[in-house]
Amino acid sequence: MAKYYRLAADGSLVNHADLLISLSKLRNIFWFSGAFFCSAYLFTLFQLLSTAGELDQTWYQARFFETLCTLFLILVLLVDVFILYRESNHKYVHSYQNSIRDPLTRLYNRSFFYDTLNQQLAKVNAQHPLSVLISDLDHFKRINDSYGHVAGDKVIQFAASVLESHSRVDDAAARIGGEEFALLLVNTGEKEAQAIAERIRLAVSAGESHLPERMTISMGVYTTHDNSVTAEACVQRADEAMYEAKNNGRNQVIVWHRQGG
Repeated sequence: MAKYYRLAADGSLVNHADLLISLSKLRNIFWFSGAFFCSAYLFTLFQLLSTAGELDQTWYQARFFETLCTLFLILVLLVDVFILYRESNHKYVHSYQNSIRDPLTRLYNRSFFYDTLNQQLAKVNAQHPLSVLISDLDHFKRINDSYGHVAGDKVIQFAASVLESHSRVDDAAARIGGEEFALLLVNTGEKEAQAIAERIRLAVSAGESHLPERMTISMGVYTTHDNSVTAEACVQRADEAMYEAKNNGRNQVIVWHRQGG
């Protein structure tokens, strides 16, 4: 049978079978299984040779012992496979969460937010509206310049915690920019979305930010009952409302309405 090798970092050859055993964490259980089987068969052989006068009864006893050993070994292997599966699944979940989360705030990232928004837009109708909140910390550049990036990161984390605490199970809170956040509100009409945004704004303004000055946030709200609207359009309209809040003096919530409508 052909053997396959690869060149190790130190220049030595490594057998792929040995590498596979090592990487799959089955090396120890592999040798344990072999030793256990050898011990079982040696014990069976010893029993047969030491009781020649009672061969029939001894043979059945030996076979019974061998069967028990085999069942025990299978159980050990199944437990080991389950442990490996659980560890692998834990690593997968951890890796997946890291791929959809913002590392600083642990909110969802921009990509996941848009994916979720597209999925929820397909379910929108007159009875199931959808609202998008876009928010931006006021004077954040001044905070960074005055108190440093570490203080700025803490401010972002605080705002993220407020946003997360006001989101429900089916909602999605995300950090989509430096100091810009988004909140997807499922089955939420315009008035309810505006009320949620006001609660967030007040919580940020009244919260302890560990800075000499008060921190505020400007927010824009967009609500749709039309599933033909794109995710980009939803975010853009909420963003326009947020910038209107900035231009009107900051620290307020503005709801987007079509001009002339």
